[in-house]
Amino acid sequence: MDLIIRNIDPKVIYSIDKMIEQYNHQNKTKISRSKFLRDRIEKIPEEDLYKKIDSETAVQLKTMVENMEAYQDAVDKLFFLLITGDTEEALNLSEDLSLKTDKNVRRKINLISKILDAIIQEDKTKAKNLNNELKERNENYDTEEGI
Repeated sequence: MDLIIRNIDPKVIYSIDKMIEQYNHQNKTKISRSKFLRDRIEKIPEEDLYKKIDSETAVQLKTMVENMEAYQDAVDKLFFLLITGDTEEALNLSEDLSLKTDKNVRRKINLISKILDAIIQEDKTKAKNLNNELKERNENYDTEEGI
């Protein structure tokens, strides 16, 4: 299909010609203004798609970072509560966290809650076994099954 464009500022044409000249010099080829513009015009829909994908990815990354920061703050508070001996409050916080996170993280938090229960009940064997299970799940986190 042909495309005819009229009334373009001569300065713009001059700039385009300079770009073509630079392109020809860098690539040691001879490309016409028509071919150069055709290639550029054909890339417009592609570039628009990339911008949309980049935008969506940026939003997802921002959300993930915010969730991770909130999760880290809660985990810091959880460990503080454990260190200070407020195990009941730690259990409550652990349950709240498990309700607010995705499935994989929720499973880890539930396992941590079970470890806390075992510690409170002074069942060291159960706590140790649960802790080993948590370590194993952390090691397998990148597998297809996840946690």
